[in-house]
Amino acid sequence: MKRIHGVFYAMLSAAAFGVMPILAKLAYDEGANAVTVLTLRFFFAALMILPIMIGKKISFKITKKEVRDLFILGGGNYSVGCLTLFLAYNYMSVGLATTIHFIYPVVVTIVSVIFFKEKLKKTKIFALILSCTGIYLLVGGGNVTLAPMGVLFAVISGFFYAFYIVAAGNSSIGKMNVFSATFYLSVASSIILFTSAMCTSNFVISINPYAIVAIVGISFISTVIALMAFLKGVKIIGASNAAVLSTLEPIVSIVLGVIILKEKITPIIILGSILILVSVVIITLGEKRD
Repeated sequence: MKRIHGVFYAMLSAAAFGVMPILAKLAYDEGANAVTVLTLRFFFAALMILPIMIGKKISFKITKKEVRDLFILGGGNYSVGCLTLFLAYNYMSVGLATTIHFIYPVVVTIVSVIFFKEKLKKTKIFALILSCTGIYLLVGGGNVTLAPMGVLFAVISGFFYAFYIVAAGNSSIGKMNVFSATFYLSVASSIILFTSAMCTSNFVISINPYAIVAIVGISFISTVIALMAFLKGVKIIGASNAAVLSTLEPIVSIVLGVIILKEKITPIIILGSILILVSVVIITLGEKRD
């Protein structure tokens, strides 16, 4: 029964993350733009995580090295990865953008092999082939609304998120309390995005209240709840199993995109998505055996 609870939490986390692009699109429809949504998302998320840290009596102490790593990762990798993904939503369906973004486990594998000399086993080579084939099918999948810029932004988001994961795992952030790291990463990301938005005059001040509701939903559902559920799931069933179940995220985005946003989907897009998700599962299970 305990394992079932772990599976439930991991799936809840994936579903919560899968809702995010839907809420982002709704915020766009109400006058917000990508950088505004993300700036407010991280700001509200930090405010929501703050009482959790106080309640759990988690220390707010942070070293200069951790501040440096958080801002570099927040600005150089995580924020850019999130921003490019949210920009991709402007050009293509949310399900398709999220699925292409899910190439990041494959990119992590490639980076680990090139820079950290990890062995590339046959199963991972097969996963890479599946992922590349899946992306090829998605790019030419018969979606008449598909735009090259959307594909480019989605691919860039996957690469930057992969770099964030690799960097976080090899820096001081990997040793921090998860809530503390998430809190400070949210603070750093909101500051960097807000500064960037103000310098480029892209921060939208006068937006519809419905957009604020959607952004608060992203902060609460797709950040706080998603994070807490994932942590609970990892504690019960382990990180590898939770990572495999996280492939539910793009599926949720695709289904909700079709139902709520009336987005189009074709058999080739479904096949391409399946190939990418299968490659993620193969790589995750391969890491578990290693």
